[in-house]
Amino acid sequence: MTVHHIPCGEFANESERKAVERLKADLNKVAGQRDWIILSNVPHSVTTQAVPDDVDLIVIGPSGLHVIEVKHWDSSYVSGFSNTVTHETDKLANKLRKIASKLKKANIDAGFLAGKFLLTRESVSWKSKRPTIHGSTFFGLKETSQLLELGLLQALTETEVQKICQVLQPLSKIALTGEV
Repeated sequence: MTVHHIPCGEFANESERKAVERLKADLNKVAGQRDWIILSNVPHSVTTQAVPDDVDLIVIGPSGLHVIEVKHWDSSYVSGFSNTVTHETDKLANKLRKIASKLKKANIDAGFLAGKFLLTRESVSWKSKRPTIHGSTFFGLKETSQLLELGLLQALTETEVQKICQVLQPLSKIALTGEV
């Protein structure tokens, strides 16, 4: 198994770098012969009117397509259900709609896309139930197995993983195969 990290832009902060390193390390421990692709800082919805919006992480592998925002928050910050948290979940929902639309235009069914947040501040623990706010679920760095649903290792074929990656980031073909 190989974990391919394809940086599509510079890390915005140390939390993003830390998240990618943790995901790579944890995925390298997973038994199996299937590849995983991590796209970081994927630009989308580029227009002349605004700064390009990006998705912090898109992880594509046997368990599916995972769209992840990385935040330097802890569980108490999320539990406060502040306006900032709600605003960020709404922003992620808009990004998910754009990604789903792009995949639909390419005739790709990646299943239901749910927003996920990876929290990098301290140890994250949920006193009761893991929070879901406006359709987005929150995970800590030690919960990558749940974040990436590693129990579902047959959701996407190797061909589907490659196709999704190339639709979301056309330049990835060069990084994955060396072909132009």
